[in-house]
Amino acid sequence: MPKKMNLDDLTREIAAIITNFETVQDFVQDGDIETAEELYKRSLNHAKKFGYRFKAENIEKTMGAIFDPNC
Repeated sequence: MPKKMNLDDLTREIAAIITNFETVQDFVQDGDIETAEELYKRSLNHAKKFGYRFKAENIEKTMGAIFDPNC
């Protein structure tokens, strides 16, 4: 049975992927192309794995303990 993901899990994964690609951009701007290329490959792999999990897993439209809508 596939694992269920809730909205916090989705938010956390998407935020991590965005942060990884922003870090790649920082390395490019600093001129460290070699590190940027390696991090880009890892970030792309992470995004692909998340996409496969997102497609296969059941999504619960609930929020876990991390998300506080009153913030």
